[in-house]
Amino acid sequence: MRHSVLSPSSSHRWLVCPGSVEANRGKKHTDNFYSLEGTTAHALLEVCLRLGADPFHLVGRLLEHGHMPIDEAMADGVGHALDYVTAYLANNPNARVLPEQEVHYGRQIGIDEDEDPDDTMAFGTSDLILDNYPKEVVSLDYKHGVGIPVSVKENTQLRMYLLGMRQERGRYQRYRSVVVQPRLPRRKPVQEAVMRDAELTGWVNRVVIPVVPVALRKNAPRVAGEHCRYCAADGNCRAQLEKVQQLAADEFKTADDPKSLTPAEIAKLLDVLGTLTSIADAVKKRAVAAVHAGVKIPGYQQAWTASRRIWKDEEEANVLLERLGLQPKERFKVELLSPAQAEDALKGKKLWPKKQRGVKEQMTPLDEALAFTDGNPTIEKAHPKA
Repeated sequence: MRHSVLSPSSSHRWLVCPGSVEANRGKKHTDNFYSLEGTTAHALLEVCLRLGADPFHLVGRLLEHGHMPIDEAMADGVGHALDYVTAYLANNPNARVLPEQEVHYGRQIGIDEDEDPDDTMAFGTSDLILDNYPKEVVSLDYKHGVGIPVSVKENTQLRMYLLGMRQERGRYQRYRSVVVQPRLPRRKPVQEAVMRDAELTGWVNRVVIPVVPVALRKNAPRVAGEHCRYCAADGNCRAQLEKVQQLAADEFKTADDPKSLTPAEIAKLLDVLGTLTSIADAVKKRAVAAVHAGVKIPGYQQAWTASRRIWKDEEEANVLLERLGLQPKERFKVELLSPAQAEDALKGKKLWPKKQRGVKEQMTPLDEALAFTDGNPTIEKAHPKA
């Protein structure tokens, strides 16, 4: 698989930290449950766009080997993106629908053909392009996750895709960025941002083009921050060490008596603590892997969390306990399913009514049987309203 050096998906990082390009070159991405879930949801969106299929008709299906089976939550989420496309085409019937569209934008960000003869330095694949040339081009990004809110405002990934369409087709009157993140609580599922051509090119000239030659050279400077998440050097970067030292020197010297801090000062410290914690977690994860691989870290040694006893084989254990004299009611413990387990069981047997898209407050069959415990007080970072 080809990999873009200046990819759209990592542009939020390399535009701030040029050295991250070299740090991540040739590094493989490791899949986990959440990335696999996202990949499956994107595959469902592509199939529905290409075939005109209803996502709910594919619930329970496995679209591709290695993907997850489609569930109702995934079908519902993808449905929001499909609804957006349907509404857009109703008003713009001549627009071309281009799912999983590969675009190249090297010339737009200052890379000439001699520098990149194979055109592999700056390209990416947009989830969906709606090409309504010359009036407008839309780049839509579908986000299935709920852990990290994605803002459409100043979204560099989507702007790179739009630049690719500008390079291929020419100047548009408007460039529209769309983020569909339907499973995120307390926010509208669809966000949009529109730019004129002068705004887009002005941003490129001011922000992108000056960074590109720096990012492409070896030993480019690194800058630590929130963008370090998912970087291959996360937890093993001198810029992070210097960032921690600087933050501690600048902020914690003012925190001798936290009770005397103003709310604004507390907010500033909370932001610092978030960065410090993120870097510290990455460093610890890296250190654990290194020590257990035989690397000597002064003052630290291999250790393990407390182990717990489990049955090697529950069926064999059941036979053993029966032979030792325990009756069935003594060997097994029966307890009622939790609400989440009950929902899964009902949905698995197709006894759960389908959710109506666009209906926020929909009663479930279990609502009358549910009660809610008191939550523990906490705080979270406030996100601007869409």
